[in-house]
Amino acid sequence: MTIPNHSHNHSGRLSSKWQDIRDIEIVQFEERMVRYLLTRFRIPSRLREEMRTTARERYGEERLTFQVFRAVTGFPAWLKATKLPGLFKNATVARLLSSAKVPFLKAYENALDGLGDLDQIVPCGLVFPWPHLKSNTGAVALHNRHTVHSVSGTRIVFARPTTAGAEAIICDRTLTLTRFEVFVDEIAADGFAPTDVQ
Repeated sequence: MTIPNHSHNHSGRLSSKWQDIRDIEIVQFEERMVRYLLTRFRIPSRLREEMRTTARERYGEERLTFQVFRAVTGFPAWLKATKLPGLFKNATVARLLSSAKVPFLKAYENALDGLGDLDQIVPCGLVFPWPHLKSNTGAVALHNRHTVHSVSGTRIVFARPTTAGAEAIICDRTLTLTRFEVFVDEIAADGFAPTDVQ
């Protein structure tokens, strides 16, 4: 779907109609990614039913979200789905080599706003579609997860700036960009199994 240029209001933000469409696309994308996780980890029907119940309680409908998946299965990472408009145009090699200009680094920080020190406690990742990526999901994960068992796949690592002071004691200030499947395979290699079958 192409969003016309006039869809932005004077503040540069999407008008509510186009924002609603973008929000629906993000929900659909997230549901696709969660379905991939359900299949990849062979989540049993009892946990799938529990996910439906949890989703109805949280959202009033049976939505597949990363947060419900994590709450029910014990998945060891906090994930957020998004779509980044203009990624194909803005994620040039020149920008990827200059981390100050990489379009998705700010999106990662924004995703964690209001979550406190969560990224120091649990691996966190931003999952989004990458243009023309030939893979099962067509998505990448930008994450802070330490890799214990490395699986085959290309990685781009970004150093995150640290702030001075005692509050800057952080385990890992790097972010890794990988195909979503590589991220998931590494979690599997580290021994993740749903809480139901451990």
